[in-house]
Amino acid sequence: MKMKTIAKMIGATALVATASVAQAYNLPIPGGSFLLSDNSAEYVIKGAGNTAATLQVGDILHGIFVIDDISQTSILAGSGYDELSGVFETKITSIGGGPGAWTYTFGANTGSAFTTAYGAGATVAWFTDPTHEYARETNTGQTAAQLEALVTDGNLLWVSGFTDADTFWRATSATNDPSAPGIPSNTAFGQYQWGLDLLTNNSGLLFNQVDCFNLATLTITQVDQCGNGQILTPTLQAGYTTPFGVWDDQNITMNRVPEPTSVALLALGLLGLGATTRRKAKKSA
Repeated sequence: MKMKTIAKMIGATALVATASVAQAYNLPIPGGSFLLSDNSAEYVIKGAGNTAATLQVGDILHGIFVIDDISQTSILAGSGYDELSGVFETKITSIGGGPGAWTYTFGANTGSAFTTAYGAGATVAWFTDPTHEYARETNTGQTAAQLEALVTDGNLLWVSGFTDADTFWRATSATNDPSAPGIPSNTAFGQYQWGLDLLTNNSGLLFNQVDCFNLATLTITQVDQCGNGQILTPTLQAGYTTPFGVWDDQNITMNRVPEPTSVALLALGLLGLGATTRRKAKKSA
């Protein structure tokens, strides 16, 4: 385990006494490694001075998301669990490749309203809410801002973002046109992956870091959250529209430090197993 993780755990311990009391939520977050599966949607905000229809350095991706399940346990409406949803924003810092194989590197949108609200380096803000309101399509003409308001009106659980050289966000796509012309609906035309750290942790839980493979550098880094997913053209229900140009589908890996009781039970179990093994060894002797 990295020293950075240990320092975060020590800091988070003090947080448990306050945030866990101040914020109640109902989510089935297990001990050890677990997987968050989401649906998300995004649109492009052109960077200062950028006017091209294609993506340019300085352009910003802004969107919303909801977690469908945690390690295959559904937390959608009707599950009895809270909604876990939120908003993300990241800025293109470099572009490579070419037609059919574009590559993008992203960073925090420093100096923006997003980082002002959620902190330096912030990229993803996570909220819990007993009311399930997430939608990425509408039959009432709701705007992106209105749909975003629905997923950010709960309690702030986490803020994820860039902290050091281990954190990253990258993507590849077949086109550099965010409207994905000529690509049929519900078709994957790109992939993305990211590794971020928790800047804010209001969950009252402790987390280990996880290994995250960065395809851009071909290295494994240790981060608090490791995500990867597909970039998709939207698929709309009849009579619905969407204010988001692109939809996404991704998985995010985290690792929760087990509760002290769980660790103690595991230790007792191992002790019991050791005692049983020793007794069997004596009998066979």
